[in-house]
Amino acid sequence: MRRARLGVAAAAIALTVPLAGCATEVPVTRSGGITSHMTLEELQLWVADQFDQVLRASGVERGWMDMFEEDFEWRLERTDDHLSMINVWLPQTCAEVGGQLDEWLINYSVEDSFTAATHVREHWEAEGWIVSDVMSNPGPDEMRFRADRDDGALLGLTAYPGQMSIEVVTPCSVHATVSDWRSHRPKPESTKKPKAAGEESDASDPSSPNSSAPLPDEDASDDLGADARKEAVLE
Repeated sequence: MRRARLGVAAAAIALTVPLAGCATEVPVTRSGGITSHMTLEELQLWVADQFDQVLRASGVERGWMDMFEEDFEWRLERTDDHLSMINVWLPQTCAEVGGQLDEWLINYSVEDSFTAATHVREHWEAEGWIVSDVMSNPGPDEMRFRADRDDGALLGLTAYPGQMSIEVVTPCSVHATVSDWRSHRPKPESTKKPKAAGEESDASDPSSPNSSAPLPDEDASDDLGADARKEAVLE
């Protein structure tokens, strides 16, 4: 499973998502730095845990969709689909040599979004996050706030009537599985059966020495890190 991910530059993390055209995105500038040696798997599981905490704190456990894979619903129950989705989360560059995850969920069917958002804010404050409003003069039908931590981790929530979105940004890690994630991702196992002795090669098989088919760029999709995928989405 592969998605076009929207990478957000570390220097300008946008915490306000336009839901159904309700508002204009307002970036929140912050300076990033290397603050972690977490592995990619640890970052992925940390993001998943933050999403779960929001679902529980808000009291809204259904209707949360990945922003770029909206046929996938995020639930508290772990399934193979969830594990596959978590594994797709790939880092974007931070502090030139590190990497961090920046993931989003969106919900278009929240019965009382402002009450749910208030519960999330209270939960983040109780967990020791520094919570602040994103806009000094928000409109009467919007709520936007962020939560910061000393290690550079950042959470964001936007709410409109009946709608909510969540952003989770991990600390910036320099662990090799993050900074050089392409080299550490497992290669897919070949499903082709070995040919019997004397059996002719298939000319349509790109891996065959007798093939006339063009060789695929096996790293073409994996080389699209979060920053490159941002350009692909925005164009």
